[in-house]
Amino acid sequence: KKTEEEERRKKEFEEKLKEIEIQTEKEAEEKRIQLLEQQKIEKQRQKEIEEERQRIIERQNREKQKKEIEEQNKRFINEQRLKQAQQKSAERQAEEKRLKEIEEAFKQRELEAEQIQKEFEEAERKRFLALKRLDEQRLRDLKEIEQIENYRKAVELKKQQEVLEAVELLNKFLDPASETGSMLNPPTHILEAITDLSEFLENERKTRGVSNDSFNNIMDEIVIR
Repeated sequence: KKTEEEERRKKEFEEKLKEIEIQTEKEAEEKRIQLLEQQKIEKQRQKEIEEERQRIIERQNREKQKKEIEEQNKRFINEQRLKQAQQKSAERQAEEKRLKEIEEAFKQRELEAEQIQKEFEEAERKRFLALKRLDEQRLRDLKEIEQIENYRKAVELKKQQEVLEAVELLNKFLDPASETGSMLNPPTHILEAITDLSEFLENERKTRGVSNDSFNNIMDEIVIR
């Protein structure tokens, strides 16, 4: 019994030890994943810092270049002024002539810019007018389409009315109570079909008008009978 108890305790100890090892491995894996995630975040942060640093450097370089250009322009102007003060009369006249040419070229460019702006505004105005004309034409087209549709509806209603009147006339003509109907003595199914057609056309006229398909179906039914 003592040996069995020892074996049981040993087995329990080994199972607990195994559970501890599994838990330890799980915690280690979680820490590893967490560490990788932190490293990933840190890497991303470093990347963002580096990108921001590069942007700052580029901005500083642009500002530096801008300042250098401004300084060069200032130095050029100062040199031109100094030369104008130091040079002889002929050289001074040549420089003044050159400056005048530059000013005229600048004015010319200003005039060209104004002309381009005017042409752009004129193009915008023409574009607006063209769009306005297109919109007006679209409205006229829609109105014309509506008029055509209304005309077609009126023609269709007129045709339906004429068909209805013809059916009613035929119905009266073939009515056994009439003189012509008593002489012709048409079959009952023809009279029933004509009566059904007359009622159908009247109902359809009162609601929405008879469609061509409905009318053709009724006429086919009369022929089959």
